[in-house]
Amino acid sequence: MAAGNAVLILRRRRRLLALALVLLGGHLALGIARLPARVFARRTADIERYRSEGAAKFLLGNARLRGGAEIEWLQANVQPGDCVLWRGEAQGAMEFVPALLAPALVVGEHAVASGGRSYRGRPLARGTLPDGREGTIVVEGHRDHLVLHVR
Repeated sequence: MAAGNAVLILRRRRRLLALALVLLGGHLALGIARLPARVFARRTADIERYRSEGAAKFLLGNARLRGGAEIEWLQANVQPGDCVLWRGEAQGAMEFVPALLAPALVVGEHAVASGGRSYRGRPLARGTLPDGREGTIVVEGHRDHLVLHVR
């Protein structure tokens, strides 16, 4: 008899588990069905904008900051092992620069002597800016935009 009781208990537990799984699945389905279609449409539009504009322009544009073109130029012209110098405000548009240039290192201009060519064994990023100026690249951060300079 004890074995018969054990079998009944196992069957009840299986039924309860099956019922709990069905209820959980139904709850999830109702939750998903209640989400407005415009939320999905908005996320899909965000993904499309991210792909078409690129990370820099998308992120800075969403934060109402300018500097996406400057960051894209840096991404295209700075080698991963380089150091990019920066000066100015460390907020606003400048906050995005280190993450978008990684693995390149972003270092405060004051940390490198004026004639220096490297920082802790990593070369300083050098190049010719779109306006023709050539030298060590320096990013100047302002609250709402970025400016590229050379030194």
